[in-house]
Amino acid sequence: RHGAAGRLAEARLAAGQALSFARQGGWPHARGRLCAVLADLSEQAGDRAAALRYRASAIEEMQVLGDRRTTAELLIATARTAQLRQDEAGPSAPSFDAEWAADPTETIRMAGRPAAEVGWREGVELSRNGSRRGKD
Repeated sequence: RHGAAGRLAEARLAAGQALSFARQGGWPHARGRLCAVLADLSEQAGDRAAALRYRASAIEEMQVLGDRRTTAELLIATARTAQLRQDEAGPSAPSFDAEWAADPTETIRMAGRPAAEVGWREGVELSRNGSRRGKD
């Protein structure tokens, strides 16, 4: 609700509180989804480093759960964010903990496998073409 109204700071705060609650409750699916929401909100706020961190956490949660479609979508979104970050900061962009996320080409390639496993043709095509589009 806050995010839709353009109140990104409030949206990020609310999502962060929900994430803390999900961590305390031990709900991996909620943690993964909330990390994905926080990644989107962070990117909207222009904080690409936070977006990459949250997406890496979301990907990890979704992989543990075996949610391959969401994993592929998150990898594609991560590649887009990493590419934008590189375009903005140039080669001097600070490195990211997850090396695969720092390399948009590798990240988009990684999305192909889970996309193929679930029969998501668009995701497979995006991974083959190296498209920088976000999740569709």
